[in-house]
Amino acid sequence: MFSILRDKKSEICRQCDSAFPTQGSQVSTLSSSRPSVHWFTATPDPSVSVYKPFIFSPNAVISNHTKCPEEDKTAPHTLYSLHSEAIKKGGDVQSLLRTMEADCVNELEAVVANVGEDLSEFDELLKDCVETEIYGGMRGMKGLICETSDLDPEEGIRFRGHSIPECQEKLPRTPCGEQPIPEGLFWLLVTGDLPTEDQAACLSKEWAQRADLPPHVCKFLNDVPKTVHPMSQLSAACTILNTESQFVKAYSSGVHKSKYWESIYEDVMNLIAKVTPIAAKIYRNTFKDGSSVGAVDPSRDWSYNFCTMLGYDNMDFVELMRLYLTIHSDHEGGNVSAHTTHLVGSALSDPYLSYAAGMNGLAGPLHGLANQEVLVWLEKLQKDVGTDPSEEKVKEFIWKTLKSGQVVPGYGHAVLRKTDPRFTCQREFALKHLPDDPLFKIVSLVYKVVPPILKELGKVQNPWPNVDAHSGVLLQYYGLKEMSYYTVLFGVSRALGVLASLIWARALGFPIERPKSISTGLLIKEVTEMKSDEEEAEKPEHPQKNANWLSLVTFWYTIKIFQQGKRRDFDENDLTKPLDEHRSAKLGEKLSILWSEEVRRAKKNQEIPNLTKVIFKCFIKDILLQGTFLFLMEVPIRLCQPIFLGLLLRYFNPDNSESKEPLHPPMFIMRLFEYWNQKQSPIQVEEAYLFASGVLFCSLVNVMVLHPCMMAVMHVGMKVRVACCSLIYRKTLRLDLVSLSGPTVGNVVNLMSNDVNRFDLALLYLHYIWIAPLQMLLCLLFMYQEVEIAAVCGISAILAFIPLQAWFGNRTSTFRLKTAMRTDERVRQMNEIIQGMQVIKMYTWEYAFAHQIHELRRMEMIVLRATSYIRGAIMSFIMFTTRFAIFLTVLAIVLRDRPITAEKVFVITSRRPTLP
Repeated sequence: MFSILRDKKSEICRQCDSAFPTQGSQVSTLSSSRPSVHWFTATPDPSVSVYKPFIFSPNAVISNHTKCPEEDKTAPHTLYSLHSEAIKKGGDVQSLLRTMEADCVNELEAVVANVGEDLSEFDELLKDCVETEIYGGMRGMKGLICETSDLDPEEGIRFRGHSIPECQEKLPRTPCGEQPIPEGLFWLLVTGDLPTEDQAACLSKEWAQRADLPPHVCKFLNDVPKTVHPMSQLSAACTILNTESQFVKAYSSGVHKSKYWESIYEDVMNLIAKVTPIAAKIYRNTFKDGSSVGAVDPSRDWSYNFCTMLGYDNMDFVELMRLYLTIHSDHEGGNVSAHTTHLVGSALSDPYLSYAAGMNGLAGPLHGLANQEVLVWLEKLQKDVGTDPSEEKVKEFIWKTLKSGQVVPGYGHAVLRKTDPRFTCQREFALKHLPDDPLFKIVSLVYKVVPPILKELGKVQNPWPNVDAHSGVLLQYYGLKEMSYYTVLFGVSRALGVLASLIWARALGFPIERPKSISTGLLIKEVTEMKSDEEEAEKPEHPQKNANWLSLVTFWYTIKIFQQGKRRDFDENDLTKPLDEHRSAKLGEKLSILWSEEVRRAKKNQEIPNLTKVIFKCFIKDILLQGTFLFLMEVPIRLCQPIFLGLLLRYFNPDNSESKEPLHPPMFIMRLFEYWNQKQSPIQVEEAYLFASGVLFCSLVNVMVLHPCMMAVMHVGMKVRVACCSLIYRKTLRLDLVSLSGPTVGNVVNLMSNDVNRFDLALLYLHYIWIAPLQMLLCLLFMYQEVEIAAVCGISAILAFIPLQAWFGNRTSTFRLKTAMRTDERVRQMNEIIQGMQVIKMYTWEYAFAHQIHELRRMEMIVLRATSYIRGAIMSFIMFTTRFAIFLTVLAIVLRDRPITAEKVFVITSRRPTLP
């Protein structure tokens, strides 16, 4: 029945063709978005009736007195006439909004159409915002559309393009009033046109008719304790007022989104009408005797009714309230209250919830308490310097305030670069109505003294007063001294601007506000990559990137570098782009993920995170692949080459008796196995060629494969180093100032400049930890076949040096730890000296600190010198250990009276590179 009753465009509709033929209703339906006014519903079955009031009648029939509009247009039903008259007054605003909605949509389409395909300017704007504003509270970022007002650095706030002085001149007033009424400003904010006096008066009457508060709101305000802050009461009352929301009902009924603004408009009108009695009731219950706010006079304007509800009948105070409510109404869309209201409203929350959220933001000390802070500061100044202070005393007090690290409240503005016009109009009001007030005189004196002092200080871009420098003084003068209530007045005024913007947000169909947040790590990554891409845009590609396998094996891709270096010296422009696998961002991210998993695992098991395990997990594939190649080169290839050489030398032995029988191809391979059992078997010429080819093959493979493999291993070490440096850098960005003030700075510098370099060679030696024992065992077996027990002497000599090398390694670790500690201390003190250089210069402490750093460096050099001695000893082992082992082997052969042949000597000597 609900949908059928609304099938007419206007006037009275009736229906009796449903399943209940005796069911009938008379409904006035002027707009499908408005609640219908029901005359009655009659039905024999209450369970099917969805309307109230209803009449139960077993014989309900349609009255002959009900006339259908299609039957008689000349005699509309009385109900329709009354309903039509009730909403006629608001029709002008809706009509203007419909027209302006279409115009604004066309205007936005034209702007988008003229952007063009080149979005570089928009891209640069985005980059600037990300790099300069993301950590500054988004100040200056242009991310919102606000049609109602804008903030000009020179003219201050402009309402629909009109400055404060222009609004004071052009907005309508009451017949006997001197200040414009807020109703005119609201009309301007919503429609964009200056209203006539009749239009503003019509708005006043409509707000008066909508001002009645629901019983549950009144009960809440009467029951709430007086200790609850007035702003909390205002926010809560507006929140529970959403039971009256027309938008909620329209949304639930499935109204099209293009019509959202119509029900939003109804809610906004109701909320503005009801916010003044709510605020007045809060004031009377909290600060007065809790008496009734009285009735709203439809013949009076919004500000007058508000003042009478507060209990003030002074017409000068009424004029002040008209001024106050007008100039505080809107302040573009970026401030906390306006932005919060827009943000919550973008989620399609009704105006009551959106406005309540904005009031919670306004209650914050950094937004809505500025005028109270000014008043407290003025009262303190008055107490210190008296009610009639001299200019010098005021200057002295202001300098005292500034030197104590505080600011002068009420002065300075984030955007304005001149005196706030809102301050000016309040000052003009005070000069007319309270020129002899002592507190106002102090405000005037401060206005004269503060700007020159702030200019002299040079730290404030705008040394001029803002709106908060005056408003509290005016309210105090007329007896409104409850400072905790001032923010409620601010909130009542701000309702005009934020709710007008909310109407436009729904009219333009703005989507839900959902800015993209970003973590510090991701921001650093994006900025770094963006800068890297810009810096590398002109760099040539890495020569190894497009090199073929033959070029990689022979290192031919480096020939251009040598040719270029021969012609001229290298400079920064000759640097190439790094390989993708070497980029720190990629390596650091990969290691960071695994490290986070390791930290979580360690915390769960109450263990210490293991970086070594994480590194192996991150680079295990590369490590195993290159370890396999190293094993093939160090064991099969290197151990076979002395065998080939020994058999080749046997061919040239005078005792070699060459057989004349032809040698079949399979015999070449079998000869290698016969070498173990038939050492003196003759070598034929074909075999000699085979063994010579084997020597050449091993040398060729050693040259062509071993060096690229070694370079690949060092590349993995470099990637480990880069990844660890990236991890250390990310960690330092998360350290607090307390941690950075300790030895952490020197430790970080030492880690990234010295310690991580060990990874470059560590992975190379890592493979020899497991290759060397196997290599030594096989080498011992082969040498035993040549020289028998004498081979054990040489291997034993090598094994004898292992404990000594281990001891040297242990001492090296101890000295390296001492070196790191002393380097950390020196770097930390150098960092402190650089930070305090001005103080050191001022007190001429250069020589004292230079001596201190010199002493730290001397102690560091003592440890470095000891480390160098041990390192030199270890390096010497590499040179003479294997030679000494060969010497002992040959000596053992001689002492055992065994013959020494060229074959044995060359084979033993050729084993030297294979010995660990």
